[in-house]
Amino acid sequence: TALLKVDLNVFYKSFDNLVRRNPDPEIRFDNEATGRAYGAEILLEHAPSKRFFGWLAYTLQRSERRDGPGEPWRLFDVDQTHNLIGVGTYRLTPEWSIGARWRYVTGTPRTPVIGAVYGADIDQYYPLYGELNSARNTDFHQLDLRMDWDFVYTLWRLTVYVDVRNVYNRANASNLRYSYDFSQSEQGFEIPIFPSFGVRGEF
Repeated sequence: TALLKVDLNVFYKSFDNLVRRNPDPEIRFDNEATGRAYGAEILLEHAPSKRFFGWLAYTLQRSERRDGPGEPWRLFDVDQTHNLIGVGTYRLTPEWSIGARWRYVTGTPRTPVIGAVYGADIDQYYPLYGELNSARNTDFHQLDLRMDWDFVYTLWRLTVYVDVRNVYNRANASNLRYSYDFSQSEQGFEIPIFPSFGVRGEF
């Protein structure tokens, strides 16, 4: 239609000559790893009108790598199966506008620690890892809001804005922190609710 557009894309990309750690201590690193990423994305876009602009996009994808000929495929460190994002801006008056962004993303892969061994020579524990990238962090979702005030003058424009990140204070997981002997772990989190204020001038 004049304002709405739907776009569908299917994609596949292959990678070669990726760096891998070689088990031979004389070589250490080589370029024998390969990879692939594939999936589909659908985008619904509302073109800018007098008051509203926005879009909604969903991507279903998988990204894998193989660390050498004959090796099994495994997930890339930043693989995201589902990625959904919605963005919208509504102009309340010629001077005032409000916008929002909501995101949902599948948690990234991680390699679980399944135990530890004690190194008596240096008095330190070494972690024992499970299958590479066989676990995932919890899913990520977040709502951000923004309000803008525009003051238009003859030769320049002044914008004052208030931005609030993670409005409902979602505890989105980042990394795990382990105790000295790896027997206990504590979940780390990304930035909680965070308001900010700014002024921008354009000439």
